Amino acid sequence: MSISPAMFDVVKARLAVAPAATAPQLSATQAHLLAAPAPDAAHVLAVELRFARLDVSRLEAALHTMVERHDALRMDFCGGQLRIAPRANLRVERCASLAAREAFCFAPFDIASAPLMRAAVVVGDPLVVWLCWHHLIFDGWSYQVFVDELARLYRGALLPPAPRWTVASERAAALAATPSPVDFATRRRQVGLRPLRRLRDALGDAAQIEAAARKLGVSSFEWLLASLALLFSRLGDALCVRFHIADSNRSRAAPMVGPLSRRVGVELAIDDSASFADLVAATSARLAAALREHGDDASPASATIAFQNAPTAAPWPELIGAEALPAPTATVDHLLTLQVRGAALDVRWDTARDTISDATATSLLRAWQQLLTQLLAGREPRDIEWAGRALATPHPAPIPGLAERFEAIVAERGTESALVCGDRSLSYRDLDELSGALMRRLTEAGIRPGQAVLVDIEAPLAYLVAIVALARLGMIYVPCDAQHPRRLVESWGDVAAALTHASGDWVIESNHLQARCDLRGGYRMYTSGSTGAPKPARISERSIVQLALMAGVTAVRSNDRMAMIAPVGFDASTFEIWATLLNGATLIAPAQRLSAAALADWIEAQRISVAFLGSGWFELLVDFHLQALRGMRLVLSGGEVMSPAHAARFLAALPAVRLVNVYGPTENTTFTTAYPLSRIDGPIPLGAPLPGRSVLLLDRCGRLLPPGIVGEAWLGGDGVMLTDGDEPRVRQDAGHGALYRSGDRLWLENGELHFAGRIDRQVKWRGFRVHLDHVEAALRADPDVRAARVDLMRVPDVRLVAEVELHDGAELSAVRQRMAVRWPATMLPSDYRVRAKAMLPSGKRARREQVDTVAMAAPLSPMEAEVLAVLQQALAPVTMAADDDFYERGGHSLLALRVLSELMRRFERRIEIAEFNAAPNARALARCLAAAAPRGDELYVDLTGVTDGPAAYLIPGGHGGDAELALYRAAFGALPIRLIGVRIVSLDAATLGERARLLAQRLAQRSPSGPLRIVGECIGGVLAQEAARLLSPRRVDLLLLDTWPMTDAGVAHYTGRVRPRQLRREAWRLRRLAIQDLARVFIAHCNRSLLRSSYRNDVLGTLWRVAQAWKAQIADVGAPRSASDARGAEVAAQALAHRTAPGPALTLIAPRHSRRHQIAAAWQPLAEVRQWPVPGDHSNYLRRFAAQTRTAVMAWWEMRWQR
Repeated sequence: MSISPAMFDVVKARLAVAPAATAPQLSATQAHLLAAPAPDAAHVLAVELRFARLDVSRLEAALHTMVERHDALRMDFCGGQLRIAPRANLRVERCASLAAREAFCFAPFDIASAPLMRAAVVVGDPLVVWLCWHHLIFDGWSYQVFVDELARLYRGALLPPAPRWTVASERAAALAATPSPVDFATRRRQVGLRPLRRLRDALGDAAQIEAAARKLGVSSFEWLLASLALLFSRLGDALCVRFHIADSNRSRAAPMVGPLSRRVGVELAIDDSASFADLVAATSARLAAALREHGDDASPASATIAFQNAPTAAPWPELIGAEALPAPTATVDHLLTLQVRGAALDVRWDTARDTISDATATSLLRAWQQLLTQLLAGREPRDIEWAGRALATPHPAPIPGLAERFEAIVAERGTESALVCGDRSLSYRDLDELSGALMRRLTEAGIRPGQAVLVDIEAPLAYLVAIVALARLGMIYVPCDAQHPRRLVESWGDVAAALTHASGDWVIESNHLQARCDLRGGYRMYTSGSTGAPKPARISERSIVQLALMAGVTAVRSNDRMAMIAPVGFDASTFEIWATLLNGATLIAPAQRLSAAALADWIEAQRISVAFLGSGWFELLVDFHLQALRGMRLVLSGGEVMSPAHAARFLAALPAVRLVNVYGPTENTTFTTAYPLSRIDGPIPLGAPLPGRSVLLLDRCGRLLPPGIVGEAWLGGDGVMLTDGDEPRVRQDAGHGALYRSGDRLWLENGELHFAGRIDRQVKWRGFRVHLDHVEAALRADPDVRAARVDLMRVPDVRLVAEVELHDGAELSAVRQRMAVRWPATMLPSDYRVRAKAMLPSGKRARREQVDTVAMAAPLSPMEAEVLAVLQQALAPVTMAADDDFYERGGHSLLALRVLSELMRRFERRIEIAEFNAAPNARALARCLAAAAPRGDELYVDLTGVTDGPAAYLIPGGHGGDAELALYRAAFGALPIRLIGVRIVSLDAATLGERARLLAQRLAQRSPSGPLRIVGECIGGVLAQEAARLLSPRRVDLLLLDTWPMTDAGVAHYTGRVRPRQLRREAWRLRRLAIQDLARVFIAHCNRSLLRSSYRNDVLGTLWRVAQAWKAQIADVGAPRSASDARGAEVAAQALAHRTAPGPALTLIAPRHSRRHQIAAAWQPLAEVRQWPVPGDHSNYLRRFAAQTRTAVMAWWEMRWQR
């Protein structure tokens, strides 16, 4: 609706307009808003007025007068310049429904076209008026002026002239040394406009607050500001907080409409030991000083605070209600508006939804209410308590002793497998006997219960026996591994003895029998320490048992097969070992370190049901080998923050496999909380405490925090490490027992804990916790290092990068060598960078400029170039040459596994991690890939379905492929032994000797220790004998099935007897099939008359064509019909060209036909031979006489195993 000319004349007669000022200037608020992105689409202020009755035409006239009266209401902005139009036409819209409120009120303004105001009327009962202004022309204090004058104009009053637009000269507030705002953020902030959340509630009795403030000689606002500073300091864990105070910045004598308010920065230091009266006095002084600055403060602040009266107008009988409408978007993290409504002090707390969660916002408001109640009651800041609670889950059953529980499992499941490693296995009874024998040895050596014994054993079987023996005796085992070598572990703490296993016997070095005695068994592991030397975590026997028998989502069942893949120095191995043994399950350990592809195959082949996968392993398997996990029951992952993207892929692909995110430090026995995943809604929570665990979120004064507030996690329960009372990280609490200070910042929402970061520079690196400050201290202690800085970089891959400044003449290689000798691998940077100036004297980092130059070797082939590209992508921004060592240029083991998976994916060939580590550069890896078998051509094939116990490897004869392996599966599938076929056609080599060398390497990698059992059949036996010879002096038990040596006599026998006999038999077999086929064709046509010549000729023609087809097939007997046949023929040709050399003793299973031709005599000049006779000949001893052949194989197996 537009103003009529007559109405305009009446309004103009009532106005007294003062002379206009020239060259209007921007206020600080306007300058700030114009510099913000999209100023025309944000910062709208809106109010809803409700009237019992109203003359809309009079209201319209009054609004038009207000626009003409105040310069700010006629402003627009073009190109960043402020303009004041002489006139502006305000339209009062009519809306049919209240549902249009948000669409009307918060629609964007065109800031280049005045007026930047709109009004609307919704006729009804009551009548509703919406008034909206852009913040470029209006602020909160303008509202009182506007509504007061509007009411008076509506009643027909004459007003004095309004002041013209003037802006006082303001100083910009200094930004130097400004503390960061208190951060309650539990979410990632968005860029630009953010959804708003508005909370409203009563803070308390306004009169009580005013009386308390008056008692201290300050205003209510100053008293409340001090309380808010205390709230933000304690709940935001900051000793210094900064607020923006919204100041009206205008004269009360000549009120003006416009965005004249300013932000006054108030910085308050909080002393936890000071009284609240002291804090109030300091707040009052700081606020007075800030107001004297007269400058708009644009520096970061924790919150913006406005203390206003409620939005009520001057006497306007028709007005029955007024409400400021909340904008849908937030422009600051926290905006607090304090209002006195009658006897109550109300707060309107507007927060950005992407800044904090709903739980955090609600908790902050509730906590302020609790704080005010306690302050009004006279409680001092150090005694303030929040409405927090500890999270604790009790353990449902009594915890038995470790030895008692183990003996009960042995009695119950003595014959079941306790450990399977490669081709070796131990039953629970075996483990009981072997550990019992070691217990006697340890006792005889004088080692007492409670003393620490260093365990320096790599083989899983021996390691397991050792720690079971030590645990049963109540001794403390201290594991060593590649990350924590013996020379370092011995220097970190007192140990009574060292235990090793060599040449099948135990070696006990008891040189420190006077070492301290703890009288409590368990184990000791090390984490990053404050001086560089790692700190010990001493875990009790009770904590081990409680972890192992823990109910809930991490519980292990007796029929589970647990993967033992964590390093023994990593606390996840505690769960793998003891949760398996103390529940009667089976522990499955790989015989060697595995690549990601090999681990995936191993998980499938061993039928693993439960595994703990560190975050890196989890992401690697999800990226490249997800389907390998489809047969599992439970996957636990932890160590670092779980990737939501990888978790979502896992859940979508494997809904039947349970995925659990676990969290907990070494000092609280591996796991503290767990979260079973069912869907992904954002960052993965840490979950709730496991049985026997508790989590307390405390502020810096040790008070429990309410839900939604980030606090430091103190962990309690049965898992807390043992101390002598001198450990600052552990304290005793009257209500919760021992508590461990984790240093992790967590928050609680909906009963689930969430990770918010660290309170220090501790990071997770290679699955271990590392303090960056401690690594820097270790580097600075080196005599060649002048300065050092260490950071964890996450782009493109996680790595620990050290920037060092060296003394003149110093060599970086010497620094790296000394670091490797003195410190564990978990503290070693993956990448060293020498800088001309690593740090400036001020402590600031200098320009990142590399001073070293490297002569780059170019790739020699396309494959080399592609391999180099993969390596460089993994190590970016580090550059590499074709012969550069991957590890020396910053790579690490987990990154190597990812690179290996990518290489195998690109080239579709398979190489093992051992091959990668042997020569980790692009040139050598390209050669390795060129020689590797195609990835789809798998080398090993299970023949018996037995997965436990030692294995024998069968080298097939014939073509060495699937047909022969199918025959062996039919013949030997019923054997109760683990028999694995080797598809020798997958080994690409030019000679049989070269093929045997590749076979020996593969078998040694698959079974690196213990006796190796090899079976060879026919020509495969020649290859098996040569591989066994190459493996000497390692013990090899060799069984040959009807194999002749490749001597002159053997070649003659094969070419003159065996091969012609095979061809004749194959031809006769085909002739029989041809006769049968012709007979079926003839019989099929006998039901019709053959007397008719036409039909008789058709039948004869059909028979002739069938006969010709069979004739051609019989003529081609012996010729290769496929690529597999061609490769098999190549293997046979290589065998005939090979000459057998003397080798190890062997067992020979010989059919009657071969014995008649003296097969054993042919072998006797070359090896010690034990012959086992079976009936039949070469063509039928595995078919017709398979039972007798199986008996002979079992006799060999039992004889070899017992030896």
